[in-house]
Amino acid sequence: FGTKYCILRMCTPFGTLIDGAQSYGTYSLFRNQALERGTITVFGNGEGKKTYTHISDICHVLYEAAGNAAMENEIFNIGGVNHSLNEFASAIADELDCSVEYVKWPDLYHEIDGGETVLNSDKIASILDIKYQEII
Repeated sequence: FGTKYCILRMCTPFGTLIDGAQSYGTYSLFRNQALERGTITVFGNGEGKKTYTHISDICHVLYEAAGNAAMENEIFNIGGVNHSLNEFASAIADELDCSVEYVKWPDLYHEIDGGETVLNSDKIASILDIKYQEII
């Protein structure tokens, strides 16, 4: 039908643009665990890596992609920073002086987790100049 599209895939967003609001996803979960219990719980061995993208970087990509002729009828991965859950949990634990514990994956959580998900964003980087914010 001649419909123009641009598909943008992302992995794990973090951060917020609203003062006083909590961050999204894993960062918020780990930080809240550290503050409330003094321990961060990681399922499995924590070695799997994911791409984390700050919400403002996601908004920037959405804005730049809208109406960008070079991005028409294409699929892109939105990049970010790649970290394992170990790196992530350890950084928060160090900051908040708490411990990290590793537990067996609960069956339901293991079924819905995407596993190691590192997105290659070379294609979008060839069109947009994006400096992704670090999470840790």
